[in-house]
Amino acid sequence: MNENKFTDISFNQIFNNHKLAVITTIKPNKYLFPNINTNFLDHDDDIEIFSDNKNLYNVLYLKTEYSVVDRKNIIRQLISKNIKIFVFIGNGYSLQSGKKDKNIIISDHINCSGQNPLIGQNNDNFGVRFPDVTDLYSKKIRNTILTNFPDQFYESILFIPKTLKKFTNFEQNIVDKNNLSIISKDIYAETITAKHAGCESVGIILFDDKINLSKIISSIIETA
Repeated sequence: MNENKFTDISFNQIFNNHKLAVITTIKPNKYLFPNINTNFLDHDDDIEIFSDNKNLYNVLYLKTEYSVVDRKNIIRQLISKNIKIFVFIGNGYSLQSGKKDKNIIISDHINCSGQNPLIGQNNDNFGVRFPDVTDLYSKKIRNTILTNFPDQFYESILFIPKTLKKFTNFEQNIVDKNNLSIISKDIYAETITAKHAGCESVGIILFDDKINLSKIISSIIETA
């Protein structure tokens, strides 16, 4: 996908003067985002974009399972519109039956997928060849969420396997050794891309599709 794929969607109008963007693979509903307008601002076959009622942020709903390269290019389009903070929301699979109903704040990840959005020639407009990935998932934002919503989330390391269907022996050893509880292929590529450009990110794996994410996002904006 060309990095200019989304120029036909009105990013200049939609994201102008916004510091924060929400990227989700889970369809927005009245429970998750009670404060967003129900009519999307713009859309195509693969993406819908919504705005909150106070026009503080936008929600970008990805309806298609994009490649790592595509996801990188989507985030870079938003970075080019001065987005500085990203809230990434995705689906996942719990490896621990006792925690299946509790949402997860990602503290870090272990990537065994063999894929990384920074593979290939570096684009110096967005960051250096070998970026510092300390605090990949912003500790400040994580603490804000966990402090204000302690009963709805717990922290965990995300595991990204080569395939979600079956672990290799090597992957299973990593899961067992680190007591990993969540797997997903959502979020990680977007977070690496954002960090490469010096942006802050938080990653959320949702199991409760009736949690009020608008309140959570408001708390992030207030402490940004």
